Amino acid sequence: MTPLKTSILWASLVGLFYVGCQTVENDPILGAEGMWGAEHVELISDSTGIRIEYDCGHGQIDGPFVFDINGRFDLTGSHTREGGPVPSDPPDPVPAQYQGQIIGNQMKLSVLLTETGDVLGPFILFSGRQGRLFKCL
Repeated sequence: MTPLKTSILWASLVGLFYVGCQTVENDPILGAEGMWGAEHVELISDSTGIRIEYDCGHGQIDGPFVFDINGRFDLTGSHTREGGPVPSDPPDPVPAQYQGQIIGNQMKLSVLLTETGDVLGPFILFSGRQGRLFKCL
């Protein structure tokens, strides 16, 4: 093979490798199904959605748990406050962004209530562990 053909072949292979890495980096990864828990929070994920329970509220994400190759996620869902005096009408869910990262068996989770800018967390949850909740009355 001539030096020119060898150079072209190497440049093509490097280009394909780079493009392949870019695609993998940006493609979502499905996973994190099962129970995740810690003090004051529990998250249960399956292929259809995610349910989060807190001491004084709960959240819902419709759809699977999706994160990037670095374990980062930013999922849209809802949050509903619980506890306190019993209102005649229960509180409506509010829009929320569930953000964080999974590294090994740990998940860091923060919840941004998009209408108010309030942030719940961060929480550190562990895979396979049940949450320890103290429900508000």
